[in-house]
Amino acid sequence: MNGLYDILECDVRPTALGPALRVRIHRHDGAAMPWRELWEVFAKAYPGRWGVQSFPPDRVMIDQVNKYHLLIFDEAPAGFDIAEPPPAGTRAP
Repeated sequence: MNGLYDILECDVRPTALGPALRVRIHRHDGAAMPWRELWEVFAKAYPGRWGVQSFPPDRVMIDQVNKYHLLIFDEAPAGFDIAEPPPAGTRAP
């Protein structure tokens, strides 16, 4: 997207959701990215794939720069596609 962004493919790692490509996305000018902007960069770079962003507990959070880490999956992890009927075992909170 016009050289404004950097996408670093860090590694492919096993997860409880299946193998995931871990990527880091940031703007070259260091500015924060609203959710929609981050999604557009992700969608252009990884069309048709699923990206998951996690929000860790504060004891492991690193919040020093505007870099966004995503786990990329080829298919929707089980239970993530909210457009589908709820999977077996779904319950109210």
